[in-house]
Amino acid sequence: MVFATVRLPVVRTLMYVALGGAVGSAGRYAIGTWMKDLPGIHWGTFAVNIAGAFTLGVVAAVAANQPDWDVALRTGLTVGVLGGFTTFSTWTVESVELFSRGDMGLGLANLFGSLAVGVLAAAAGLAVGRLAWSA
Repeated sequence: MVFATVRLPVVRTLMYVALGGAVGSAGRYAIGTWMKDLPGIHWGTFAVNIAGAFTLGVVAAVAANQPDWDVALRTGLTVGVLGGFTTFSTWTVESVELFSRGDMGLGLANLFGSLAVGVLAAAAGLAVGRLAWSA
């Protein structure tokens, strides 16, 4: 029986991930709805992915210096909240849809712009997290 071998810390972590995912997904939906009528690329998806990359960078830098940080809470924040908030699948589908309707420039801007800015945001988040920890 699989459930008999699951220990309480795993259940606690799973609960934090599920609750965090609900919060992150609701945030993504709210931002996407708020930004849905802006022209060009899908700005809501862009915004949540960039904000999520930056925030994950900060959390990763801080967590690296906090060995006693509760693993369940950290996992709930990273996998749950930020995992629910950001969206790789929507970004790729939206890029394909832009290409499919002949918007090659917007498709390329969405695809490569999100990737480039996301990497920069993650690097900035790591730097901010390291600076905040060392201050």
